[in-house]
Amino acid sequence: MTTQTKQQPLSSNEDVGLYKTFLDKSGINYNNIGVLSDEPTSNIILILFSNEIIVDLFRMNLDAKDFSNNTFSFTSFSQVEIRVLQGECITTEQLISIESIREIWDKAKSQKLNVNQDELKDYIQDIWDEVKKTGRGESISIETRRIVRETSHGRCMYKGCGIKLTIDEITGVEGNYGYLAHNVASSAQAARGMIGLSEKLSNDPNNVLHLCDKHHRLIDKIAVSTHPAHLLSKMREEFIELSEALLDGLKYQPCLTFLIIFPVRGNIIGKPTNSQISSSLSIKNLRQSERMYELICNETAHFEETDNSYWSLMIKSIKKISESLASQCASTNKSVALFAFGAMPTLIALGAMIGNKKGYIPILRDRSSGQWGWVNNKQEKDFFNIKNLDQLTNNEEEIIISFAFTAEPEAFKNASRELNNKGNLKRIEIIAKKLGNDCLSHPDVGDYFSHQLQQLFHKLREENKVHRIHILPCMSNAASVYLGMAIDRYHPDILLYEYADTIDGLKTMIPVLSLSYKEGKTSLTCCKF
Repeated sequence: MTTQTKQQPLSSNEDVGLYKTFLDKSGINYNNIGVLSDEPTSNIILILFSNEIIVDLFRMNLDAKDFSNNTFSFTSFSQVEIRVLQGECITTEQLISIESIREIWDKAKSQKLNVNQDELKDYIQDIWDEVKKTGRGESISIETRRIVRETSHGRCMYKGCGIKLTIDEITGVEGNYGYLAHNVASSAQAARGMIGLSEKLSNDPNNVLHLCDKHHRLIDKIAVSTHPAHLLSKMREEFIELSEALLDGLKYQPCLTFLIIFPVRGNIIGKPTNSQISSSLSIKNLRQSERMYELICNETAHFEETDNSYWSLMIKSIKKISESLASQCASTNKSVALFAFGAMPTLIALGAMIGNKKGYIPILRDRSSGQWGWVNNKQEKDFFNIKNLDQLTNNEEEIIISFAFTAEPEAFKNASRELNNKGNLKRIEIIAKKLGNDCLSHPDVGDYFSHQLQQLFHKLREENKVHRIHILPCMSNAASVYLGMAIDRYHPDILLYEYADTIDGLKTMIPVLSLSYKEGKTSLTCCKF
């Protein structure tokens, strides 16, 4: 990752062209661009993203037309996103720090516009001309008023207030005692006004707070400078999340929640938001009963290569986390939801170590968006087909089972070919009818999938005399845990495979973890490769 913002802004089309050439040669991959500004638009930073990760920051000192043309030359999208940090100025130290700019970008997530090339040109031109339009944007409509008041449940949305706005505190007289206030002012000339955004957001329900008289005066008259738009937007978001969580408690049974994170290639992914937790649990008519317990594997975060050392340490982490989980859940009758993420062999092994007696509920994480939660409520239990069972004899010893849920990678064929060369092993293929991260679409589908696997593994051992199964997985985090929970003492030994490159550069899979049942408990060991 680089930060061009440590240098002077690019001041010509030729400079921008040379900079793009440098990025291409350096192998930096990016697929989107954002425009970040502060107030009073003293800094304009362009941010290059690779799958939501910031890979570079840069600046351009060009006229509005060239600025817009060059900005869109970095992306294939027809729109870019502008975000504005209202009420604050980006400092020199923040300007050259990717981590600081990431924080500011996230902070300003509600003060944003998606613009096309011409709209970006007009926006930049207004900034160059320091144009703040007089007058106000569109008035708050009846529909917007309805949405805001319903969202607030008739309460003041200021943090920590929550006073009921349908009754007067002193007289007890019923009525409407609430005020609607803009996060981004409806006039660009106002204290929280923004060039380009004030007019666009003036009638947006997400830009309006429902407040009591005291807090309406506070943010608009008394303490305007300490209530920038991003702070008010965060206040609104937190009010909605908290109120929805509390209201969910009227309907759903309490559920324990655990965040279990194993680093993948040195990276630890983000935690689920309150709304994602609530949505994930509501599909089973459950609610979070208390704070989320965090079981995060930090000691292996610095390992990037999947070698023997890595997997030996990972085994210790899996055992430690599974033991901690078991001890914390031993004395409760509540349901337990697992927000678990990591490499597929790691999650399968975790599922095997915790077993299926407690009825744990793994929660899906979408790979593309990074959001936690089930994508839909469809309970398509027969979402997969099982192929080649009829090819098995009653004396197989060892077989391969591949799980193609998110994709059918070439590595399956290459790994199977290598195993065939060693022992002529037959491959059972379990394939989703519709490939995708959400093919396992509901916790009840996960339970069904796990139960079907239990029966299959038992049949393979009893009828086909299979003593070892080589598992090649390509599946979601939730499906991986459900697969592991299907493994028990009556099944063949399991070898779990991970992706790797062959000597000639082809993608294959190698065994990394071994599961067996010894001396009355599940044994997890590291494979040598």
